[in-house]
Amino acid sequence: MRQYLFFAVACVLAVITGFRPDDIDHDYGAYVNMYLFNDYDITVEYSFVLICKFVQAFFNHYVFLFLIYAFIAIILDSFAITRLSSLWCLSFLVFLGTSYLMHCMNQIRIAVSAGVFLCAVPYLADKRRWKYLLMMLLAVFFHYTAI
Repeated sequence: MRQYLFFAVACVLAVITGFRPDDIDHDYGAYVNMYLFNDYDITVEYSFVLICKFVQAFFNHYVFLFLIYAFIAIILDSFAITRLSSLWCLSFLVFLGTSYLMHCMNQIRIAVSAGVFLCAVPYLADKRRWKYLLMMLLAVFFHYTAI
């Protein structure tokens, strides 16, 4: 029962993140411009371009871009927290005060990449290096700094 409540809270946070005001960070305007004008430079990851194209094809509003990134990032982080910590409620509170505010609300591509990394940690701990490497390649797909 607690896990369902935990993931419900995570979904509410994703909705809050997706519908956040446009003046909450400096990257918001850049993401909107890239979405509206298809103005991608060399530093934008291919995942961002794919998600933009998907949103343009099916929803045609940039808010869905933020919602998709928010749901991916927060659900990955929540899943990783439940796998990595026996005190997942306390760990989630730490996540709220740090990574959620810094990454999920400001740096959406890094938030997804960090979530993939957190999900990959158990593979590294179990010495399943190929699975860890594949997860890290997925993290790089969302943000180059995962290298």
